[in-house]
Amino acid sequence: MKPISVGRFPRGLFLLVLFVVLLPLSLAQPVASPVAPRSPPPITPRCGSAFPAYLGAYRSDGTFRPARPLSCHKEGLPSSRSDPPTEPGLRPREVPPFIDLHALERVIESYQPPAHARKAEKRRFAITALRDEIVTLVYGREKALLVPKYLTVDSRGRVIVSDPGVGAVHVLDGRESFRIAAGANRRLHVPAGVAVDGSDNIYVADPDRGVVVVFDRLGAFLREIGKIGDESLFHSPTRIAIDSAHGRLYLLDTGRDVLFVTDLEGNILMRVGRGRGHPIGRFTGTIVPIDFDAPTEIAINKDKVVVLDSGASRIRVLDLQYNVLGEFKIRALTARESGSEIGLGLDAADNLYVSNGADSSVRIYDLSGHLKDSFGGLGYGVGEFHAPSALWIDLTNRMYVADSDNRRIQMFQLAPSSNNP
Repeated sequence: MKPISVGRFPRGLFLLVLFVVLLPLSLAQPVASPVAPRSPPPITPRCGSAFPAYLGAYRSDGTFRPARPLSCHKEGLPSSRSDPPTEPGLRPREVPPFIDLHALERVIESYQPPAHARKAEKRRFAITALRDEIVTLVYGREKALLVPKYLTVDSRGRVIVSDPGVGAVHVLDGRESFRIAAGANRRLHVPAGVAVDGSDNIYVADPDRGVVVVFDRLGAFLREIGKIGDESLFHSPTRIAIDSAHGRLYLLDTGRDVLFVTDLEGNILMRVGRGRGHPIGRFTGTIVPIDFDAPTEIAINKDKVVVLDSGASRIRVLDLQYNVLGEFKIRALTARESGSEIGLGLDAADNLYVSNGADSSVRIYDLSGHLKDSFGGLGYGVGEFHAPSALWIDLTNRMYVADSDNRRIQMFQLAPSSNNP
């Protein structure tokens, strides 16, 4: 008699065990909500007015886990431990690729003409759907975040994350989440800095193509910024920021040591920086002769522009007419890191937040360069980081930190008082 299975558990019995035993156990476990808070009210820090209040985190599968009432460390953040980051990759190695782990995001394929997506429709049987549902409950959803590095937030409260590890831009919006795929033959080759305008259109810097690619709020391609015919205006656009009130796009062309200022259609209004290294094409407008040195990060608020340059060791503060208001030195790197791994955020009270790669913390400065405080530390618990990169501070003084090696986005409420960071 031929055995049902040699050297492995019979497939049918395996599915039965999953359904009868593991399904009830999985349903009994608390599940994080996939829905991100659209507009959570400002929260006063619970643990001392000088420190941020932890609001929750967007986990690696794209779901949002809100904060729970917890005790406090002496440093001011809630005392808790989180699960360590999962194995690198989007899905467990033991789960075969033909099983659908029900990713939270839908994928938008935005191809360059004449290329276009060709995907065959897969037939799904009831038993296959049941199998995929059970395996998803056991192992969890397919991961979304792999190396979240750059981020911003739009007026709807959606978190937009540029993830070079996956090769995509994630728009985290609960059950409406989607990703814009990047890669060969697509509109977007390599995603870098991201920004949104007043209509929630999504702008993504692409240093590989030398352009900024613009999508609407639903992920449909709108236009490219930085091309005149076959000529690229930018060499390596890395970080971008948008001043919606004045309709201005700020773009760091790191390889040229230049900050370009354009309107939202891409017309260059100003070049800030003398420029070195790579030639700058057909630019004939106004030049502000500031000596930038490999600028890698930019932050803006209602009346100031702050630029990080000189190997992530110097902060330059400008007004909106590009006059230098001040500068100071910082130390945020070790020999193993680069300036692209340092984030910068500016709140309404002119406090400057710098993610520090050397000790996985966030440092808080005033604009004269005085170090006011810091929080965080190496780890994977609440308020701890592992290689934090980009920061974003919205109009309600909420701060989002791309906790890159922990594969999550942590969310904090900053103190509302102008006397506190």
